[in-house]
Amino acid sequence: MATLRAIGGKCRALMAAAKTSTAASVESSATKTTAAKKSKPVSAASATKGILKPVPVSPTLSQFIGSNEASRTEVVKKNPENKKEIICDEKLKVLFSGKDRVGFLEIAKLLSVHFVKAGAAMARELSTLLLAGTATGTIQPVTVWNGIKVGKKIIEFIGEVPEWINYNQNLENHLQLLKRKTEFLESREADVVIELKNIEHQSGRKRKEEVNHWLRRVKTKVTDVRKVDDDINTVSYLPRFLFRAWLGSCIGKEIDQVNDLVQQGSFTTGLLLDAPRDCGGPLVTSDLKGAVVVQKLDEIWGHLISPFTVRIGVQGPAGIGKTAVMAHIFNRLCSSCRVFYVNVPPDFSIYNLQACIAEELKVDHLPQTEGSEIRRAARLCQAFKSMKEFVLILDGLPKDFAPGDLGISLEGNKGKIIVTSQCLNVCKRMLCQETVVLESLSREDSENLFMEKLAADSPLSEDIRSVARDIIQKCSGIPSKIIDMAVQLRGADVNEWLDTSSDM
Repeated sequence: MATLRAIGGKCRALMAAAKTSTAASVESSATKTTAAKKSKPVSAASATKGILKPVPVSPTLSQFIGSNEASRTEVVKKNPENKKEIICDEKLKVLFSGKDRVGFLEIAKLLSVHFVKAGAAMARELSTLLLAGTATGTIQPVTVWNGIKVGKKIIEFIGEVPEWINYNQNLENHLQLLKRKTEFLESREADVVIELKNIEHQSGRKRKEEVNHWLRRVKTKVTDVRKVDDDINTVSYLPRFLFRAWLGSCIGKEIDQVNDLVQQGSFTTGLLLDAPRDCGGPLVTSDLKGAVVVQKLDEIWGHLISPFTVRIGVQGPAGIGKTAVMAHIFNRLCSSCRVFYVNVPPDFSIYNLQACIAEELKVDHLPQTEGSEIRRAARLCQAFKSMKEFVLILDGLPKDFAPGDLGISLEGNKGKIIVTSQCLNVCKRMLCQETVVLESLSREDSENLFMEKLAADSPLSEDIRSVARDIIQKCSGIPSKIIDMAVQLRGADVNEWLDTSSDM
């Protein structure tokens, strides 16, 4: 028994030692694990995701925290320490919508309005880059405008986040719908073309310019739809879901535009012009040079046929071709409505401009005494009001004026006014709803125009060709300068070319 008792005592001692050792081992292991967890650094990737990601903040919050960017967790840490409720001072009231007291759970909601949306940040960055590029001359105006249009599309797409899933899931169905509507539009286009061939020949009348404009828009739209169809299976650098959502958004807009063209193609007032009215006959015109100029002409015409646009501005430097473009516009209009073309006199005054308009409108017996502008305006106003539809072109306006001072009435009729000026501010102060800016010719178009007007009997020598390129470049894409230089150098020798280049 004593032996057994001794063995039992030793066993208990061994068990106690083992238990102590195990506990120590577990404690040591736990301590190491905890230390490892504490010492494990947070990865850079996880520190820039979710609520930890720094984002742009509003000017109000930026002034409060002293930084232009911050994560949501950092901003909350900067609030006064109070576990349940914050008593706001004047600074915090600005951030928290003027509240005196704010619960802890309200903080995130109230701060959310101060974090700049991704689209707004993108737009701000895009605007900064475009303005900087324009100031340094590295970005052309056309590039700026295209960049703005792309930026607007991206921002609109970001605002459609709730619809992304719908766009992605129904992409193929919407594409088929777009194809069916486009096929219907093409059928309507074919019907219009056949109808035009029949009735133009029979009546001897011309088709309306709005019909030609509609046909051009249909061809452009059909091309755009085909491009969308080609892109449907293309995976860009974007994730496939996002890319399909983007395509779905584009297809939705294409469907709306096709529907608009189908509706406009009904032509309830007919396809042909009414009997021509006397407007003094067409003006002598020359072919417009350069694809950009032709596009600008179509842009002006699009504004003219819009029922919502009454005042249109055309701006560009001297010699850019404003008068040539207006002559084409006049000839397009003169067979469909009453159009009046007025060259604004260099010695601009209300009195002188009234006289020019009266001569164009064939209004006789205007008061001729000084200070009679008000009575002259009343006579002109009566003449304009007697017309149901008219277009007044004022070419070369050096300064703005109130249309009422001249007697131009745009109320109670379908009158429109087109103003051309070298100064963009004149168009703005004339309250033009749309302003078309004419741009200089490209290098290729400038060279083609120069060689056409030079009318050389034989190819130019290499020496003269080099000087010609320098002269063309100094003309800065201004058509009138290019034409003047070409006419001046017809039949000239190398020395005359060199002298002309050095004098420019």
